[in-house]
Amino acid sequence: MRARLAWTMETAVRPTVLIFDDTGFLKDGKASACVAQQYTGAAGKVTNCQVGVSLHLAADHASAAVNWRLFQPEAWDPASPKADPDQVARRAACQIPDDVGHVEKWQLALDMLDETRSWGIEVPVAVADAGYGDAAAFQHGVQARGMHYVVGIVRSTVSSSATPPGSAVAPRTCSSWVGSASMAMVSPARRRPRGPGGPTWSTPSRARRARHRAGANGRPSRSRVADGPDDDP
Repeated sequence: MRARLAWTMETAVRPTVLIFDDTGFLKDGKASACVAQQYTGAAGKVTNCQVGVSLHLAADHASAAVNWRLFQPEAWDPASPKADPDQVARRAACQIPDDVGHVEKWQLALDMLDETRSWGIEVPVAVADAGYGDAAAFQHGVQARGMHYVVGIVRSTVSSSATPPGSAVAPRTCSSWVGSASMAMVSPARRRPRGPGGPTWSTPSRARRARHRAGANGRPSRSRVADGPDDDP
């Protein structure tokens, strides 16, 4: 079903970027699968909710969600040291398979990217907010798949520009340095609260920002989060 939806929306949207995002579904009780006290931008705070991670085909004129995953908090994963016995006991009633456990949101995003590409859909640029941009593994995962990215990061994130081997570039916090690959959306963005992790950043048109702020050749110049691997090319 998702593949057929993606093929239809690819024709309708003619996407220039893939947008990764997550949203919360506010809940009053504890019966729903994977409901927990967690942050959601829908409420702007930590609250009782489910969280869904989604992949969108996007262009300036339209966007469509074509792939999605339900995020499973660690409290629902019996293999996690943070497992909650009451919530783990709800797994059977919610028909959660035994082999499905907690996976970080950035990894869910990469899994969806791989699945969407397996349907024959190739879009060269990934766009995401700081929930994904702060994960160096997400940035490197996108690059390893031959794609470019435009992501938000919190102001305290340390980043350095991609330089030839042997070059010495002192990493700086993003409050004093902006790299166009990982921070292209930060300068014109609006601040919005994110909870304990600090502020994140959003823009009115991520698809337009990704394309027009990318550079003269249409591709973002490269930078990396400073906690990435030392042998990053």
